[in-house]
Amino acid sequence: MQVENIQVIGVDQGNRNIKTASSVVPNGIMESDTIPALAKDILRYNDRYYALSYGRQTYTRDKTQGDEFLALTLMSICRELRYRGYANDGGPCVAEVILALDLPIEHYRVQKEKHKDFFEKRLGNAVCEFDGVLYRIHVRLVDVYPQGFAALMSNRELLQRHDRLCVVDIGGYQVNTVMMKKDSDGESVPVMKYCRTFDMGIIPLLTEIKRNIDVSFDMKIDDSVVEDILSGKERYLPEEIRKMAYGIAEKYVDGILGELYEAEINLKTTPFLLVGGGSIMLLNWIRQSKRVSISAMFVEEDIRANARGAEWMSLTRTA
Repeated sequence: MQVENIQVIGVDQGNRNIKTASSVVPNGIMESDTIPALAKDILRYNDRYYALSYGRQTYTRDKTQGDEFLALTLMSICRELRYRGYANDGGPCVAEVILALDLPIEHYRVQKEKHKDFFEKRLGNAVCEFDGVLYRIHVRLVDVYPQGFAALMSNRELLQRHDRLCVVDIGGYQVNTVMMKKDSDGESVPVMKYCRTFDMGIIPLLTEIKRNIDVSFDMKIDDSVVEDILSGKERYLPEEIRKMAYGIAEKYVDGILGELYEAEINLKTTPFLLVGGGSIMLLNWIRQSKRVSISAMFVEEDIRANARGAEWMSLTRTA
């Protein structure tokens, strides 16, 4: 999105994937002082080389610690500019950027200013090379929004249709909830009591399934295989392994929904919007749960929703 020749770019710095409005890539990254072999989308920045490793980063609560998420964010900006045609002629790409980020609800309260200051200072005048093209990027402003609320802005029509609506965003390490309710003037406002972050995302479930398969079947598998099992794409493992994974997933989903219920977030009586990659992966078990009402459930299948929503908010605020 663009305002007066300024590119507004939303980046969702997830614990599994990095998302923009047009791309999704794993957040694993490798750093070296020489060009990585066989890699693509290589970033050269401050005399260091960075390339995606197609694994994932160790969980980092504060993404201003270290340069990994700085490099991943800069790569995302370059990738989005390339998608928008800024670097297609092979010449230097010069761009003014407003960067729109998001943070988990309860991290947002304490990290917003630190997050904003870090990325504004480090990317204020960034010179780098990405996939062989020189970029001169001036990030003139960083906006930071609450996760989940940003995704809701990609589904604004639901706010108009419902007096109350809860967003349930299941990500890598957290579940974020945002409850919106119309006030006496008909405006949808957040109900802060129900805007929460729960530390129980999809990655601990993947780890638990891998551990059980290793113990029971003496078989080591990686996250991608477990994701294929849960998504119904895996066809080579014995049925008993898939059934074990399904059973663990069912219990895990019940645990998530039970935690929400204990926090007085009742998904049987409240219309709710599921967002995030974890929601999509666990959708079958969520639908089967007695803790939700299917008629009250809406699903955002685009895991880029937080990036798109953050971008839209910065665009409308700036316009």
